[in-house]
Amino acid sequence: MGLPEGFEGVIYDTASVATVHALAAAREAAVPDVRERGLVGRADLSGLRVYCSEQAHSSVDKAVMLLGLGHGALRKIEVDADFRMRAEHLADARRSIDRSKSTR
Repeated sequence: MGLPEGFEGVIYDTASVATVHALAAAREAAVPDVRERGLVGRADLSGLRVYCSEQAHSSVDKAVMLLGLGHGALRKIEVDADFRMRAEHLADARRSIDRSKSTR
């Protein structure tokens, strides 16, 4: 494969597997005790969100459901003519979440 001798890492066979593992790692970082306590019925968790481009692979939709975050946690952000996520729309989406947390 032409990898350097000191290569360490994982090579995935599909985008779907890579997406699930990346979001699982993000979930682990956001909720450190998720392996022990899970996500169900956790009053200490609110507002977990996954942001992606509206052009993201369908594996993102599947991964949020598979990992127990629920499809409602996924926020798809508009892209520009060059398919770049629009940063101002991402900022707006994040502010919207912050406002909803402060009203609970």
